[in-house]
Amino acid sequence: ESLRSNRSLTSALSGISAAVVGVILNLAAVFAVAVFLPAGWGHPPDIFALALAGLAFAALVFFRVDAVWVVIGGGALGLLHALSM
Repeated sequence: ESLRSNRSLTSALSGISAAVVGVILNLAAVFAVAVFLPAGWGHPPDIFALALAGLAFAALVFFRVDAVWVVIGGGALGLLHALSM
């Protein structure tokens, strides 16, 4: 609690937190392009990846499924898709 009253330290930690959020968003964008557009910008997107992302979003937001189950289900569906190709 004594650190929270120090304005200089609080300001510095707020700036660091903002920088970390920016790095995470940048990584998310890079990974999204790599997953959804595996052949590059001039080629069609991966429909399976888009559908799976949409299903995961719906499960998390609308049906309130626990994130652990969404990750396990997405991994299982991805594995089945990879093995079927």
